[in-house]
Amino acid sequence: MKPIWKVLAWLFVACGLLTYLSAWGNLWFGWSLWGAAPQYLFYDAISTGIFGLFFLVWGKWSKD
Repeated sequence: MKPIWKVLAWLFVACGLLTYLSAWGNLWFGWSLWGAAPQYLFYDAISTGIFGLFFLVWGKWSKD
């Protein structure tokens, strides 16, 4: 697996997890990240995680 795909995949996964946690923080504690509504943060976390999984699979199946 090329290092760029591995780094990019884990960067997307980390950003997705941070967004997911900030969405729950917005619901539980009233934290506001740029004034975004929590449902949009959940959508963003899911799409970022899907991109992270895509990059993991792409890096695994691509020819080195």
